Amino acid sequence: MMYKYKYFLALFTIIAILLLWFYFPICFDNNDDQAMFAISSGWLSGVPSANVMLSNVLYGKLLSTLFSLNNSINWYTLILQLVFAICWVYLLCYFLSLKKNSLKISVFISAILLLGFIVAAITRPQFTSVALCCMIAALFTLYQSQHTTYRFAWFVFFIIVAILIRAESFFIFLVFALPIYF
Repeated sequence: MMYKYKYFLALFTIIAILLLWFYFPICFDNNDDQAMFAISSGWLSGVPSANVMLSNVLYGKLLSTLFSLNNSINWYTLILQLVFAICWVYLLCYFLSLKKNSLKISVFISAILLLGFIVAAITRPQFTSVALCCMIAALFTLYQSQHTTYRFAWFVFFIIVAILIRAESFFIFLVFALPIYF
């Protein structure tokens, strides 16, 4: 019975995230994100730079290249929000795929994720919270009982993206991942 509603709830979450993007203003919670946006977009100097603080230079190079191609789009925020949305949709699908959950529990989990975390994170993105969300998704990928290439690809994707956005998030991941193996 759960499989019948899984895709509906995932689609509902995706639509809710898209509505948040269109109807709520996006603002940053701290000065680090504002400074990284200004550096990567070339807002102050007029030239986009890959030397963003606190993030990997490869991530900075991606941002500065995108801003060089089209500076009318806020690539810094868009990439953070897209990565965050991918992580949350992945986590939602993970929770919905647990066969031991009933429909009521799955709807409750979806509502808590959507209303409790996603709304705040989408309207006030922080590069640290996005990197930590990637690490949380990677951690739940480790907990999956299936050992497939698909699972490994998601795990590697989440780890690499998190390290590129904020390398220190990997240390927090290690604190929670090491007890799995010991």
